[in-house]
Amino acid sequence: GIVFIFYNRHRCRCNFTLQLTIEARMILDSNGVLSLFDHLVFAKDVKRSKPYPDIFLKACSDLNALPENCLVLEDSEAGIEAAYRAGIPVICVPDLKVPAQSFLTKAEQVFQDLDAVRDYLKRKKENQ
Repeated sequence: GIVFIFYNRHRCRCNFTLQLTIEARMILDSNGVLSLFDHLVFAKDVKRSKPYPDIFLKACSDLNALPENCLVLEDSEAGIEAAYRAGIPVICVPDLKVPAQSFLTKAEQVFQDLDAVRDYLKRKKENQ
């Protein structure tokens, strides 16, 4: 999942939480997005993996941010549940498998692609 930490209307930091360490940096770098992230947290960095909130809470702690000032983008049921348990608002962007309705109700919004997320966040920021 991706954790956005909002400090004010004009600045946010990004944190990428990954289940697997192997090749993760290489994949992000080869896609030209590694530099967009301030911090990476891997499953190996916490005792319990998703659906436990540990990985998201570690991301918040590492960046000295309150969960309620963050936003998680997730595609999986376990990730939605982890963000929900961490007290972090979550937006679901389904990938291959659409999460069950019981998980989707825990999401602030559900969008089919990242362009829709960008547009939603832009509108939300303008209305603050």
